[in-house]
Amino acid sequence: KSNKNIILVVPKKNSLKIKEVNLLKILELFSFYKFPNIINFFKNILQIYYFFKKIKINFKDTIYIDGYNLLFLISFLISTIFSKQKASIIIYCRYNFFGFRKKIFLLTLKLLSKVNHKVSILTDTINLSKIYKKETKLKTILMPIPHTFKKRNTSPYLNTNKIKLFFPGQFRKDKFNNNFNNFLKLNNNSNIQIYINIKFKNNLRIKNKIIKFPNNLSRNNYFKIFDKINLVVLPYEIKDYKHRSSGIFIEAISLNKITLVSNKTWMSNELKKFKFNSFIIKDWNNFSLKKNLKNLLSIENKKKLLLMQKKYKDFHNENTFVETFCKNI
Repeated sequence: KSNKNIILVVPKKNSLKIKEVNLLKILELFSFYKFPNIINFFKNILQIYYFFKKIKINFKDTIYIDGYNLLFLISFLISTIFSKQKASIIIYCRYNFFGFRKKIFLLTLKLLSKVNHKVSILTDTINLSKIYKKETKLKTILMPIPHTFKKRNTSPYLNTNKIKLFFPGQFRKDKFNNNFNNFLKLNNNSNIQIYINIKFKNNLRIKNKIIKFPNNLSRNNYFKIFDKINLVVLPYEIKDYKHRSSGIFIEAISLNKITLVSNKTWMSNELKKFKFNSFIIKDWNNFSLKKNLKNLLSIENKKKLLLMQKKYKDFHNENTFVETFCKNI
């Protein structure tokens, strides 16, 4: 659709399966060593250098970098300086770095744009867009998050006396730490079922019935869990998700599910746009699900959820992502 040659830069171990490849103009797929050690750092420098020499990049070509780390960007900078080839570079920035890492990141971007490249930044939240536009002075583009499911619509409320909660995603500290533990302690009830990652260990000896799912959950099994549950719970840490987006949150809303989130996060800001104050948990240590259930299941919330679902499906989809991308490269 862009009518340009694109180099997609992804980490090793990722696989790209493109249907109808003849309809796309992808010049090459470049895969780098993601894990940051000194050997891989030098491997990346040499690999990128020879890659650029081989395909003879010009300024009309676009290099799209996603899923990177700082060491990769530095190796990319060094190799491009030596190869002396110019190109348009688009970097997808989903996080806000802090401290020394932030300084290194901004310096790398500055040098990339000075030595031989036209650099643009993609972000998927308004907060990150404002931050990068101000700090980098580079072209910054706000992107949709293509995580909605068009042909599927689950019910927000199931006719059951059992409360079934879904804690989606990998079992990481930024997702399941203090907020999560506080919630479990207070809502320790045998009538509450919990669907959670296989790595969860019941150290708190909670009474909730626990149903575990594997790390590599297929899309079909993912949908099956959504069909069974009443509520999605995202007790993510504020420091990690103040500016950062959540694809799982987008998916839950697109599937018409009540979704509880931490206050002062990107997710809570999204819910505030639709006046979902009851979905925003200000203090996980004092949030009783039993006491708040009636309010959560209100008819008013059901109507607002349908409206939010529609708006998300209209914007956060693959077609809008492609259109936005093509307009800006």
